[in-house]
Amino acid sequence: MNLPDLPIEKDDDDLLNYKHHAKKVQKLIQNTSDIEENLIIGIYGSWGYGKTSYLNLINRNLDLFPKGKGKGIMKFHFNPWRYNSEDEILFEFFEGLSKKLKASQENSLKKAGQFIKSMSRYMKAVKLSATIGIPKSYNTEVTFEPGEILRLMGEDLIGENQGIEELKTEINQLLSQADFKIVITIDDIDRLDREEIYRVLKIIKLNADFKNVIYIVALDKEQVSKAIKNRFGDNKIDGEKFLEKIVNIPIYLPKVEKSDLKVFFQHKLNKVRTLLNYGMNHSKEQEFQEILHKSFNLVSFISPREIIRVLNSFFVSAFSIGNEVNLNDLFLVEYLKVTQDEIYEKLKIQNFSKGIYNITHRIYYKDLSDKIDFSSKTEIIEYLFPKNQGTIGGRDIESEKLNKELRINHKEHYDKYFSYHMVGKISKNILVTFIKAINENDFETALVEQKNLLKNLVSTF
Repeated sequence: MNLPDLPIEKDDDDLLNYKHHAKKVQKLIQNTSDIEENLIIGIYGSWGYGKTSYLNLINRNLDLFPKGKGKGIMKFHFNPWRYNSEDEILFEFFEGLSKKLKASQENSLKKAGQFIKSMSRYMKAVKLSATIGIPKSYNTEVTFEPGEILRLMGEDLIGENQGIEELKTEINQLLSQADFKIVITIDDIDRLDREEIYRVLKIIKLNADFKNVIYIVALDKEQVSKAIKNRFGDNKIDGEKFLEKIVNIPIYLPKVEKSDLKVFFQHKLNKVRTLLNYGMNHSKEQEFQEILHKSFNLVSFISPREIIRVLNSFFVSAFSIGNEVNLNDLFLVEYLKVTQDEIYEKLKIQNFSKGIYNITHRIYYKDLSDKIDFSSKTEIIEYLFPKNQGTIGGRDIESEKLNKELRINHKEHYDKYFSYHMVGKISKNILVTFIKAINENDFETALVEQKNLLKNLVSTF
């Protein structure tokens, strides 16, 4: 069981407060419903920042606005990542758009849908004409005309002698007459390979730059620019310049305020707490509060997706060993594992049997300082292993407190945070239950817990 990394579908689920900005973009699109020119809007944001959620917020009520305020809105969503090749992306886009228009009650849209279907068939025929033929003795090929291929396939174009440009003219005339503006949303372009990315951009700017059509394209500008740069130059800037030619209106995802990110984090953390089901365990509840009010301020989450990844890792570890460790310390360790695995691996291999202060001091200042940038993680390391703590080998009050709280900087508990098991160790929870049963003369329970204690110890031999 884990937290799904799914985009939001409605305003009530928008914990990052994107909806306010999304409504402005929605209104912008509605206000351009009477403009015939093709328009391409780019929604820019890095991976994991919620582009799909933002796109959903724009798209959800886009067609709901007062009548008489311009043309209506017809929506068509296309996700190219579902398809296996650039040709499949091309043909499926036109087939899908054709079906959407042909399902309309408006005559001009139905006809436009039929022409778009013919356009798709024509492009397939062009593809076939370039790949089939009859080999000759001089290694030449005889190719077929697209119209001939279509007739051999039992299909024909509408009208006579129509090519791509003629079909586009017919489509544009019909779309100009329609009482609807078509809004096409395209997502996950940045997950495609470079040829597929170029194919999608070519569709929206060249093959299907129809009138009365608005494209809303969600993408990671950095990734797309790097992917297409070699087609137009030598570096990422060349890719960015090409994107500028494609996208008419660039819109960057709004900055997520720290307070909004904390609301998102708290919502997801509560789901983890419910899944772990600690019931009325007061100490575990305190540890969750420490995660929310202390550790959240120590860590530096960069995106909602990173929060999901860390909490999923934390959930798995807490499910395995949560009763035997301090959950707040475990959360910080899992954060390091997901976001800074080099630091995590260094901590994992340490032997803390001689005390925490000196070894942590060496890790921080000697072993890692020249290899890993600790600048963003210093507070976490110092929180887990305070420099002024000193060694913890003696039976002082501080050591006993750390032991009782199952903290990572006590030698009896450190290894559990990385091994996720209690084999060969005395369980703190079993020991407490055993002592309580003895004090209450509950010898039946004491006997059971005694067997559990012995089972843990015997497993080491």
